[in-house]
Amino acid sequence: RTLAEGDGGAMGDARAVIARLKAAAAGDARAFESMTADETRAKLTRSREIAAEIRASLERELARARTLAEACARSGTPPPDAPATDDASATTDASREALDASASEADDDESTLEGARRALARSQARARIELAEARRARARADAMADALRRAGVDAPPA
Repeated sequence: RTLAEGDGGAMGDARAVIARLKAAAAGDARAFESMTADETRAKLTRSREIAAEIRASLERELARARTLAEACARSGTPPPDAPATDDASATTDASREALDASASEADDDESTLEGARRALARSQARARIELAEARRARARADAMADALRRAGVDAPPA
């Protein structure tokens, strides 16, 4: 049998992972739809708190990357190429698409259950996007810090 026939090799493993992800997504959708208004509002509040923490982390990582880029420029150390995009790119793209689709919805009334659910979905999508951006900024900054160390330049503190 070949891998494509599902003999337990890499393709079989990938199919099993995909099946588990689809089942989890369906379960998440059912749980989302069954949330009460109070549960939805509580999750929205928590989602916004988490999003604020992620946003602060993103700002710190961007500031660190700027500081390291300036150190590279001052020392004449060429900054390394940007690290390859990670597997989260597909999630980020899906989150951006979801945000774009929801941006056209005029009903932002969070006092309704549907409005609160949409606000929760948007909050979570924005947080996923900013988390991916923070991870990319950190990887970029780490690469610049390594380049500075290899060049014998003291990297500014993180």
